[in-house]
Amino acid sequence: MTQSQQLRKLAARSATAFLLAALCVFPLYIDKFSNLGVVKFTGICTLSWAFALWLGALACVGARPDPDRLPWKADPALWALGAVTASGVVSTVLSLSPGASFWGLGGYYGGCMMVLFTAAGYLAVRAFAPQKILNGLTFCVGVTTALVTVLYVLNIFNIDLIGTYVDTAVVERAQFFSTLGQKNFCSGFMAFALPLVFYAFLVARGPRHTIFYGIPAFFGGLALAVAPWIGALASSVGGFIMWATELQPLLMGIVVSVLVGMALTLPISSAAICAALGLTGLAGGAAVAGCCAQMVGFAVMSYKENGVGGLVSQGLGTSMLQMPNILRNPRIWIPPTLAAAITGPIATCLFHLEMNGPAVSSGMGTCGLVGQIGVYTGWIESGKAVTAFDWIGLVLICFVLPAVLSTIFCEVLRKKGWIKEGDLKL
Repeated sequence: MTQSQQLRKLAARSATAFLLAALCVFPLYIDKFSNLGVVKFTGICTLSWAFALWLGALACVGARPDPDRLPWKADPALWALGAVTASGVVSTVLSLSPGASFWGLGGYYGGCMMVLFTAAGYLAVRAFAPQKILNGLTFCVGVTTALVTVLYVLNIFNIDLIGTYVDTAVVERAQFFSTLGQKNFCSGFMAFALPLVFYAFLVARGPRHTIFYGIPAFFGGLALAVAPWIGALASSVGGFIMWATELQPLLMGIVVSVLVGMALTLPISSAAICAALGLTGLAGGAAVAGCCAQMVGFAVMSYKENGVGGLVSQGLGTSMLQMPNILRNPRIWIPPTLAAAITGPIATCLFHLEMNGPAVSSGMGTCGLVGQIGVYTGWIESGKAVTAFDWIGLVLICFVLPAVLSTIFCEVLRKKGWIKEGDLKL
C-alpha cells in the first residue's frame, strides 16, 4: 500500500468517526445546565473545526480523494450546495452587522459560520467516507433518533425523564427539547434524521428491521404531530371532524375509519394524529374501528404465511409490518381497507361506539388492546350504564367483523389472482 493510499484510508476513517460523532453520539450528550443549547453548539462547532483542520492537514501531505467522488460538472447537488453557501456569504457581507451574521447571536454560533462548516463537512465526508459505512450509519442514526424523539414527546407533556432541565428557569421549562437543548438544534437534527429513518422503514426487509426502524419512525411522527406550532390548527380540525361525524355518522364513519386505519399501517403515527386532533366521541369510535380493521385484517389474512407469530405481531402489535409487502403489491391493502369502510359506519350508526377515553387511544386499534381499554375507560369515567349490547358491539367492531370481512375480501382477490401465495409473508 502506497503512502497516498494509507493517507486516503486514514482520511476515510476520520470521516467515518466524524459522522458517528456528529450524528449518532453527540446528540445524546447531556449536560444538566440551563445553557445546554449553547454547550451543544459550542461542541459541534469545535468538532467541525477540528475535523476540517485534520482533513486539511492530511490533504496537504498527500491525501487525495478519488476524482469521481466530487463530480462538480455532473452533480446538481454540489451546485446547489455551492449556491446556498455563496448566498450565505453574500448575505453576511451585506448585513447591517456582519460580525453577528457570521458568528450567530446568543452564543449559539448559528450564523454563516455554521453554513460554511456544514458545507465543508459534507464535501469532506463525500470525498473520503466509504459507501459501505452508510448502512451502519443508518442503523446508529435510528438508535439515536429513537432516543431523542421518545424524550422529546415526553418533554412535550412536561415529563422530564432524565432531569435535564432541573436547573432551567421556570419560564423556559415549557420548552423542552430532548437531549439537544435548543429548538433550532433539535429541529435541525430531526430534519436530517427523520427522512432517513422513514426511508429505512419503507425499504426494511424482514420483521426485525421493520420493527427497529418503525420505532423511531413512530415517535418521530408523534413528535411532529404534537409540535406546539400545529396544536391550535389540529385542535380546530379535530373539532370539525367530530362535529361532522355527529351530523353525518354514516359518511364520516367511512371517511374517518378508512383514513385513520390507513395511517396506522403507513409509516406515520395514527395515534399521534388522533392525539393532535383530539379525536374522541363518535369520530374516535370510527378511528378505533378503522385501526382494528387494518391490524386484525392483516393478521388473519396472513395467518397461512406467518403462523401464530405473525398473527400476534400484527394483531396485537402493528400492521406496519406489512408495509414492505404493500409496496410490492398494493392490492393486499384492499381487503382490510374495505373492512374498515364497513365497520366504521356500523360503529357510528348501529352501536354508537364512542371513544371518551384518551384521544391517543383512538389511533391504537388492537395494539396492546389500548383502543379497547380506552373505550372501556371512557364508559367508566362518563358514568355510562354499560349493557351487553355495548360489549357485543365492541367485540364485533374490533375483532369479529374485521377478521371475517378481511378474510372474505382476501379470498375473492386470491381467486382473481390479485393476491398470490407469499404476498403477505413477513
